[in-house]
Amino acid sequence: MEKELVCAKNRYVGNAPRKVRLVAGLVRGKNALEAIEMLKFVNKAASLPVKKVLNSAIANATFNKGWDKKQLKVSKITVDEAPSFKRGRAVSRGRYRRILKRNSHITVVLEQISEEKNTETEKGEVKRSEVGKVEMNNDKDRKIDKSKIKTTKSVNKKNGK
Repeated sequence: MEKELVCAKNRYVGNAPRKVRLVAGLVRGKNALEAIEMLKFVNKAASLPVKKVLNSAIANATFNKGWDKKQLKVSKITVDEAPSFKRGRAVSRGRYRRILKRNSHITVVLEQISEEKNTETEKGEVKRSEVGKVEMNNDKDRKIDKSKIKTTKSVNKKNGK
């Protein structure tokens, strides 16, 4: 079964793609709400357009698909090069140098995180597969059976070391 995805684009952003990719790399693979919080404190000019596209993608997911904001993850974020504005400047000896004002296209794709992947429950219990057989409870009243606890000395004695 194919995963459902929601995307948002911002085209012709007035920032160079190389600089926007630095910011986009920070939020790739993160939870959508955590990514927005992170972008608030990034001291780069490109963080504002990336944050706007991310907010737009979250709005698309909540209003069009009815997904919960807390269950969204940034599955893919791409920054492509847009057409550059050509400008120029006079330099010495009557010459002219071209200045390229680079632009970029930002695309954000969100996916919904299924609840099965979430291993922690509200009570603090962690359940894993039968291979690991790890179960934890945050009950303070639970008594520990000291006979089942193995120390390093007893393990070494059994192995003959």
